[in-house]
Amino acid sequence: MSIEQYPTLPDSHNVYSPDDLSKEDLRILYLASLTEVERNGADLGDDDLYNWLDNLGGDEVAIHRDPKEDEITGMISYNQTPDRVWVSYLAVMPTERGGGVGRALINHVRQQAGRRPIKGQATPTSETYYEHLGLDVDGERNVSA
Repeated sequence: MSIEQYPTLPDSHNVYSPDDLSKEDLRILYLASLTEVERNGADLGDDDLYNWLDNLGGDEVAIHRDPKEDEITGMISYNQTPDRVWVSYLAVMPTERGGGVGRALINHVRQQAGRRPIKGQATPTSETYYEHLGLDVDGERNVSA
């Protein structure tokens, strides 16, 4: 499995340097973030993409890329403080779910965290997924590891 680390996601005010993910890569990640229902009616215009990026802007991001096909299969965004690592977003392409991509991304963040705790907030659709990956989710959907 191939994990690529990027220092921060670009936002609509700081769009793309040569070291950033390409705009097409970002569109793929945006699509991975949507549910199947949302994806069917998704507008792939720049406004939606930039709004999504602005919600994650400033976070570090790691992507999983299939080395054979050179296609993005998942991503995780997070930020680090001296006290903890906060996971703000985890997405795996629907065609890749169940293949270990999410686990590889969480393990990458665990390596980055060292001894610091990992925290996050689950959504109703991601709660069981985080639990499946070995993270604890409490009654208020607070994620910890």
